[in-house]
Amino acid sequence: MMKRIPLYALVLLIPLMTFGASNRSGIPDRRMAQDAQEDSRPTGFLQIFTATETLPDGDSTYAYPHTGYTIYDQDGKTFKYIRNHIGRMDSVPTVVPVPAGQYRIKAEAEDYGDVTFPIEVKPGNVDVVHLEKDLEHPQARYDESQLIRSPDGKIVGWREGDQ
Repeated sequence: MMKRIPLYALVLLIPLMTFGASNRSGIPDRRMAQDAQEDSRPTGFLQIFTATETLPDGDSTYAYPHTGYTIYDQDGKTFKYIRNHIGRMDSVPTVVPVPAGQYRIKAEAEDYGDVTFPIEVKPGNVDVVHLEKDLEHPQARYDESQLIRSPDGKIVGWREGDQ
């Protein structure tokens, strides 16, 4: 016969089981900063809200992890591929340490497909890019320098802050 675990014990165990599972806040954690310090160049961070996948997660529930993307250096060589989620259930895009500099990103924009755009990673900054569907009149809310356009001129995303 199995012993039943009291409800109060489960309530206490859940935070311990999930502690450190992922960086949900979108703010770089100590481990990311430590990884960035291994490279002697000044470092910034990227967080890119790419298109999401719809994955079944039980009866009539779904998970929406963000799709991966590739960072290219100034010479067009692959710098790094970013999976952009920790696990199937992770709906927050990964915050990635990147040496400061000029890059090109190839990522999937919702309702468009793959798009490539330039980005400047600045030391100490977290550069956030949105490639989601929520593009209600972005021209009214963002400067042209913040908009990400497809080759045919369609607005497919935007950058937070100045670029």
